Amino acid sequence: MDDRLEWFIGIMSGTSLDGVDCVAVAFDATGRIQHMLTDYAEFTAELVHQLHQLASAQTFAVDQIATIHQQLGHFYSQSVGRILKKLHGFAKVNALPSSTVTAVGCHGQTIRHMPLAPTRFTWQLGAPHSICQQHRLVVCYDFRRMDLAVGGQGAPLAPLFHQHYFLTRTKQSLVILNLGGIANVTILGKHPYACDTGPANTLLDRWIARHRAEFKYDHDGQWGRQGTLDEPLLAKLLEHPYFKLAAPKSTGPETFHISWIDEQIAALGRSILPVDVQMTLHHLTAASIAAHLNSAQGQQVGFEILVCGGGSDNSLLLDLIGRYLPNCSIASTLTRNIDPHFLEACAFAWLARQRFYSIALDGRAFTGAKEAAILGSMILPLSEDSM
Repeated sequence: MDDRLEWFIGIMSGTSLDGVDCVAVAFDATGRIQHMLTDYAEFTAELVHQLHQLASAQTFAVDQIATIHQQLGHFYSQSVGRILKKLHGFAKVNALPSSTVTAVGCHGQTIRHMPLAPTRFTWQLGAPHSICQQHRLVVCYDFRRMDLAVGGQGAPLAPLFHQHYFLTRTKQSLVILNLGGIANVTILGKHPYACDTGPANTLLDRWIARHRAEFKYDHDGQWGRQGTLDEPLLAKLLEHPYFKLAAPKSTGPETFHISWIDEQIAALGRSILPVDVQMTLHHLTAASIAAHLNSAQGQQVGFEILVCGGGSDNSLLLDLIGRYLPNCSIASTLTRNIDPHFLEACAFAWLARQRFYSIALDGRAFTGAKEAAILGSMILPLSEDSM
């Protein structure tokens, strides 16, 4: 079996703006995962600050964008370098015949995702050419814009991988819930469905960073637990038009940002304790997820939910989701042999495989695309014979 394995690298940095997940994945000839190695690197405080500025800015300075684009490319390239060292060591210890990487899949860092704008677009930074040049590897990138070109939202794309990976392991309907900066759900079964449900960690992280600067995120929901749900604020937040849109749909921090929270609190005409806002934001995530799942499933009783993403470590958030969906079972994707923190990076390793072999992917059920398409662009390094 091992002599037919092919290694692909996946790189993912999401709307949480915390760092870079990188994986090396060995696929067999059928596309099943046989081995996976992982690496995580936290962004520098300065880079996080710059990315937050870009995410909230109404206009951009070209030089600023170009600089961050190159900085991200350098950061991604360092991640690839570390994972390559791990891969070579793993191959040697396990006597694998090859540790050659066929291609890298780089999602890039989204700074704008506007699928419903009059001029629809999505924009990711990350200088994939830097990875290609430094490591002499084929790099696949810019996966979202072809989906937009064929009428889709350009997101979410991970459900394409969910369908491939999880439907080979179960025959029953299944929900994959990703709790990243934005929450998204994938329903697998007779009627596949996917969409972004709204904010997950992006508002929680930004709110605690404002009021408790020593924290980058609300570890296990510990601060949120000290607060009390403000029901009028929750009702106000749930009035956002996005929650009423029909799927397919996708969103990002350009829609759900900290200024929006300030505006909703101001509209209530009274002050609210910051810790109570934090608890209410936990409820917002759980309630919006439940509303979308109940709508999609027709109030179906007892469906199974597998959770991934950084929010899978937040027990308060998981408890609240369980309260809003009392008839559902909730477990980590680790129960299906895939690390919840690296599932999306693994998805982009798989998407790189599909792009490398020019395999068209059908996103109609997930992104609203009108037809199947080959997703992503691909750049090739100059061979040594050509130099």
